[in-house]
This record gives sequence, C-alpha cells and structure tokens, in this order.
Amino acid sequence: MAKQGYELRIFLGPCWYARIAATLGSVLREKGGVKVTVAAWSNALSLYPDATYDVLLDFRNLKKWQKILALSRNFWRFLRQHDAFIFLFGDTLLPYNLDL
Repeated sequence: MAKQGYELRIFLGPCWYARIAATLGSVLREKGGVKVTVAAWSNALSLYPDATYDVLLDFRNLKKWQKILALSRNFWRFLRQHDAFIFLFGDTLLPYNLDL
C-alpha cells in the first residue's frame, strides 16, 4: 500500500499486445493512487490502432548496437521514473532479459 498522498508509479510493457497493456493501464488508473506508463513496441500501433499507450518504442531503423544503446537509455530513464515494473508476455526493456 502506498503512503497517503503518494502516487505509486507503475510501468507496463513493453509489449506487442498493446490492447491488453492499455486495458490493464486503464483499470489501474481508474482505481486511483497510481500513475501508469504503458509502453508498446512500434508494430503494436498497426495491430491495435485503437489502443492507447504512453510510450511507443520504435527501433526498426537502427543498427543492432544503436538499438541496444537506445534500449539501455530507456531502461535507465524508466527505472528512475517508476516504482514498479510489470513486464508482459516475456518482453523486457533490455536484451536477454538483463533487467530482470
């Protein structure tokens, strides 16, 4: 349970199944007392255009080393901004699930 007046910051994703993450994020927001960030991979936009997410991760045009660098930067940014992480369907922010 979060302290009175403190909003728990939850990260959801990243995932390809954006509708599931978006729905879970909406439900958590409705409960109140939490700030939710829903992240999806870029192809989720074409699969689920009606889903709502806060962060779209698009690394399709990057070389492998650039992608790893971008993923690492995002991981550290999200780590500073959130209290809890919910990774869906085996996807995480770092290669080889190093963030677990």
